[in-house]
Amino acid sequence: MENIWAAYKMKCETSFIQRSGTIVCGATQQIDMDDIYQKAEFVSEHEGRVAFLYALIMMYHKQPFTVRSDSVSESLRHVFWLLSHDVGEIASGDQPDDGTFGHSDARAKEDRIFNEFFDYLPGEDRSWFERTHDNFESYGGTVETQFDKALDKVEAILYLLFLREKGIEGDVMKKNPPSRQDAKLAKLLGTSNTIDVWCLHMRIKIKQMNPRIIDVLDELLVAAFSDIYRAEIIANGDKLPKCLTMDVTNLRLD
Repeated sequence: MENIWAAYKMKCETSFIQRSGTIVCGATQQIDMDDIYQKAEFVSEHEGRVAFLYALIMMYHKQPFTVRSDSVSESLRHVFWLLSHDVGEIASGDQPDDGTFGHSDARAKEDRIFNEFFDYLPGEDRSWFERTHDNFESYGGTVETQFDKALDKVEAILYLLFLREKGIEGDVMKKNPPSRQDAKLAKLLGTSNTIDVWCLHMRIKIKQMNPRIIDVLDELLVAAFSDIYRAEIIANGDKLPKCLTMDVTNLRLD
């Protein structure tokens, strides 16, 4: 997983390169925090990074779990889906994953955009993408779709770790304060570090969704944290952060 994490970080670096070739964020340049934050949160870049991770995991692990099909066409469908899974946010904007979205007007707006988007797809593929979309939003369906959803969530943690290495994750944190539920997790962890809290939150959610998936993504999270938190881990006697080692089997989110 160290190779996957290293390749992912290189991919993230392209977020700071304008099409003209100008480097927006560099060691010798002053950082415009607002500009960087806006670029860091571009939905299309997030979609690209998730699809990139999926392709890397498929290449390195072939199949990280038992799947119904290992055909190239099936894998390409998943890559295409991950490259477009947030297209509905054209209408709704980015929505919090707090359990209320499925019953909101924003969800209805997103569904209308997706229906229009699916009209452009070949007939034999449309039903697959409609089914995948419904399962993706409900955390259900096949293990493959659940893995797509879990990777979507884990990527957010990985990107925050990348921004931490850049020294600019603090600005993102200020604009995304923890929820009351995350405050409870912070108390459980004994730290208010937002990355740690969100990491535990996502691990619990993924475990609830499908326990078969968490092991693969835990490996990736360990590789990322071991790199970015290297100094802290060494100072703590080579102990990984509690958010990674805590058994989430019996933990539940409200």
